[in-house]
Amino acid sequence: MSAFIIPIADPQATDAGRFGPKAANLALLGNAGLPIPDGFCMGADAYRRQLQHLGLEETARRKVPRRAGMRST
Repeated sequence: MSAFIIPIADPQATDAGRFGPKAANLALLGNAGLPIPDGFCMGADAYRRQLQHLGLEETARRKVPRRAGMRST
């Protein structure tokens, strides 16, 4: 299992599909040597796990339309 929360400076944070484009772009800038603020990223898997834990997966599927290119688990 992967970690749900990682530091923005971690190379894994560049994965836009897992942590979103904003975090991924910040991580890429940091990896390029540019100054970025300290911080962390929370993966989309954390959100999915919480929905599952609360029994809200089906409700979320009905309320939020799926965007093209989004991966499902």
